[in-house]
Amino acid sequence: MIGIEKLVHEIEKKAKTEEESIIREAKEKAEEIMKQAEKEAKQKREKIEEENKRKIEFETSRIIADAEIRVRMKYLEEREKIINKVMKQVKDSIKKRTFDKKKYKAFLEKRIKEAVKELSTKDVIIHLNKRDKEIYDSLKMKYEVVYDLDEPGVIIETRSGVKIDNTLSNVIETDMDAIRQLITKEIR
Repeated sequence: MIGIEKLVHEIEKKAKTEEESIIREAKEKAEEIMKQAEKEAKQKREKIEEENKRKIEFETSRIIADAEIRVRMKYLEEREKIINKVMKQVKDSIKKRTFDKKKYKAFLEKRIKEAVKELSTKDVIIHLNKRDKEIYDSLKMKYEVVYDLDEPGVIIETRSGVKIDNTLSNVIETDMDAIRQLITKEIR
């Protein structure tokens, strides 16, 4: 019996060793599976965090860009209001003729001389406003004059009908871009 007991004992010992080996392998396999699951979970979490970070950065950039556009639009609206207000004041000044008479006289003289030179003839008709008679007379120019304008400024016309319109309203309209640039420069 001792041989059987020994054999049983050897079988139990071998079974115990195999059992321990299987348990150890199972634990190692379980640890490996857990490590792999943790690694995959970490990678997924990092991917989600990175994706969320990109979404947040994109949304932040979009919000900032939108705000910058709104601020720029508001600035342009306000600038346009100021430009329009200044232009209205200029036009009102022209209507009321509250501009500097010396500067206006210099304006008329310069515009007449430039137009005569541009038209390449001294045989011209000068169209003025009746209010400008005294100023024109002080220029001592010898052109035919017709006082038929309703606004300040001058129109110079050749006998063949070619005209250069230097009325203040036309000069302002012609120089509107330059005037806008000056006003814009002053606003900044």
